[in-house]
Amino acid sequence: MHVHWAPCWAGELFWKLWVFYMAQRDQLNPDHPYAFVTREGKPYSIDAFEEAHAKSVKRIGLVPAKALGTTPHAHRHAYGQRLSDLQLDAIFLQKALHYKSLESQTVYTEPDRAKLNQAIPIALARAEKAEDGAVLPPPDFLAYGFKDVDPLGLLSGPHPRLSRRH
Repeated sequence: MHVHWAPCWAGELFWKLWVFYMAQRDQLNPDHPYAFVTREGKPYSIDAFEEAHAKSVKRIGLVPAKALGTTPHAHRHAYGQRLSDLQLDAIFLQKALHYKSLESQTVYTEPDRAKLNQAIPIALARAEKAEDGAVLPPPDFLAYGFKDVDPLGLLSGPHPRLSRRH
């Protein structure tokens, strides 16, 4: 499998660590082709790998959790996000993530809540500069017969008590 590194220095670092790791692994004289092995040279199971990964995450002071991006599968999402942030075309994302279908990578490249929260104000500012009516002013709900909604005049009337002061 061909691996595409982003950033490139990560691939260079991985290669150095890989060569060092494989030299140690070969001293165990394993009788199988598996790359990741226990201290005894036996193949790592998926569960053993995930457990070792979780211990490593804890060792550096983080909490292993999918939502926090600190699980093995979360690295795939981070990679997809990193490539998406570089604004690569979808076809390149498909190839880098090794998918047959163009739609398969969307789950790895769709923006998260933080990116959406950053993008909306930028888009609103851009629309306001364009002055093409894309951003609507807030409606005057009381003009549409909703006077019973604010009988205490907290948001309406001549002296609204909860409105923003300009």
